[in-house]
Amino acid sequence: MRTAHQSLVCQIDGTDQDRCEQIEWHLRILSLIVNLAVCVLSLIGLWRKLRGRR
Repeated sequence: MRTAHQSLVCQIDGTDQDRCEQIEWHLRILSLIVNLAVCVLSLIGLWRKLRGRR
């Protein structure tokens, strides 16, 4: 399955299908890591805020 971003990358630099799939995989993993980091930081902030109200 090709995403819009993947297609754009392939069109810009003429990358073959296997390389495009590898790029897509890395982008998905990076996105997952960033989203998890944001979630953890949000939970830490919420925890600190709730602890301060006691």
